[in-house]
Amino acid sequence: MGQSWDGTTQEGRDALDIAERFYRAVSDPEAWTDACANVSARFGGSTAMLFVDRHDGILPIAFPGFSDLALRLYGEHFHRVDPWARVARRLRPQKNELSCFIGHEHVPVAEFEETEVWQDLSRPHIGAFHLLGSSFNLGDGSHVLMGLHRTRDREPYAKHDVSRLRPLLPHLRNALFLTQRLQETESLANAGLAALEHLASGIAIVDRAREVVYVNAAMERLAGSGALRLRPDTALDRPSSRSQLSLTNLADQARFVGLVEEAAQLGAGGAIQLRFAESDQRLILLAMPLPRALSPRPLSVGPLDTGRVLVIVRDHARPVALRNDVLKALFGLTDAEIAVAKALLGGRQAETIAAERGVSLPTIRTQVRHILEKAGVRSLRELEALLAAP
Repeated sequence: MGQSWDGTTQEGRDALDIAERFYRAVSDPEAWTDACANVSARFGGSTAMLFVDRHDGILPIAFPGFSDLALRLYGEHFHRVDPWARVARRLRPQKNELSCFIGHEHVPVAEFEETEVWQDLSRPHIGAFHLLGSSFNLGDGSHVLMGLHRTRDREPYAKHDVSRLRPLLPHLRNALFLTQRLQETESLANAGLAALEHLASGIAIVDRAREVVYVNAAMERLAGSGALRLRPDTALDRPSSRSQLSLTNLADQARFVGLVEEAAQLGAGGAIQLRFAESDQRLILLAMPLPRALSPRPLSVGPLDTGRVLVIVRDHARPVALRNDVLKALFGLTDAEIAVAKALLGGRQAETIAAERGVSLPTIRTQVRHILEKAGVRSLRELEALLAAP
C-alpha cells in the first residue's frame, strides 16, 4: 500500500504539492513541465526529464531546463547512448516496477566524464552531472523514465533523496496512466465525465465512506456480477438515497476499504483482484485519488478532489494472453517463467502446474517469486492488474 503524508509538516506539504501537480497535468498536458520542474527543484535539481522509452525512440513528456536544441539532440541521438538511460533499461527486468536509483552508483564519475553525453550534450547545453533516476511500466508495454539533475557544483544525490522520491512515484504513474486512458477516448480539453462514460472499464467516483458520486454504464453492468454491488447505505444514521459501492467477499471488502481510505487522503491507492464464491469470472479493481478535472461537483480547489476516489473495474474473465516476446521484453522473464505465469493467471493451481511440468512444488514457488520480483509486484493479483490494466 502507498504512503499518505502529514500535511502539518513541511516535508508532508511538499510531497502533497508534488503529487497534486502530477494530477493537475492529467487535464493539462502543458502542466507536466511545471510538475517536473517543481519536483526537480524540491530535490535541489536544475533540470529534469520525463519520457516514454520506446523501441523506435522516445516520446517526450517534459524536459524542463532543456533548450529546444538540447531536446532535439537528445531525441535524435543522445537517448540511445545516455549511460543513465542504459542503467534504467538494464535494471528494468530485475528491479521493482517503481524503481529509483542514483546515477553515479552505476556510472562512476570518472566514467561519466568520458561519455559523449557529458562532453557533447550535458556540459555545453544543460549542465546535468548528478542524477536521481526512476523508471516504471504503465502496464501496457510503455516504459517511463524520469531523471532529476543537479549541476557539477552541487552535492551528489544520496540515499535520503531516494527515500523521499520513492513514495511519489505511484502518484506519477497514476497520473500518466489516467492521462493515457483519457487520450484514448477524446481530447483532454474535453476530458471529464463524458470521457469516463466512454471507457469500456467500469468507473465509479466515491467518497471516503465509499458513497457513490458517479458511476458509468459499464460499472452499473458490473454491479450485477456478484463480486461488487451498489446498494443503499444503511450504515448511516441519517436518511440517504445515495448508494454505496461494496464488495461481496469480506477479505476483498476489507482491502477495498483500506485502499479507498488511503486514496481519499491522497495516498497512491492500489489494485485488487476480486474473488467470486461460485464463478470463474475475474475482475480487477484499481483505486486512486480523483483528479479535480474529472469531478462532477468538486469539494476542493486544488488539482485533486481531496476526499474522493476514482475506482476502475475491468472484467478479466479471460486469461491474460500476452505474447511471449512481449513478456520477455517487458520483464525479462524466461520461457519457463512465462509458462508458469500464464498458467497461474489462467486460474491453475501451483500443485497442478508442478505435476504437469514434472518439477517440485518448491521449484514452482521459486519461479513465482522470480516472476513477481521481475515484474515489481507483490502478488499474482497485482501482476494481473499490471499486465491487463484498464
